[in-house]
Amino acid sequence: MMRAPWALALAALALACTSCIVHTDDDDDHYGRDTGSVTLRWTINGAADPAQCQLSASARIFITVLAGPSPLDYRQDCTALGTAIELPPGTYSGDVHLEDAAGQPRTTDIRLVPFDIVEGSTLNIPIDFPADSFY
Repeated sequence: MMRAPWALALAALALACTSCIVHTDDDDDHYGRDTGSVTLRWTINGAADPAQCQLSASARIFITVLAGPSPLDYRQDCTALGTAIELPPGTYSGDVHLEDAAGQPRTTDIRLVPFDIVEGSTLNIPIDFPADSFY
């Protein structure tokens, strides 16, 4: 019977620690800064249809975000037709193209005009890969 109060205390301690947050990012430049995000949504020849990815032999979208001296590269399955990228506040630009299963470009690059990320917000950027952008 004496173990019940200890078990209850341990359970309460465990429950309290489940809401603890540990920050492990050692990058002092971004420490304590909130992020925002950019959501890219794409269509192929004006259609938001995953079947267009198969018809165009496009496996993935390849996204390069220009952020200072080092570009950031992202890939997402073409059929998702959208992806969100978390970024620290700042001004960015970039390029996107569709690629095949072997990683070879299927389209010409589409330039992302400079965009601003504000902490706590989401910026939506629509992209269309017209028929004449395919190789």
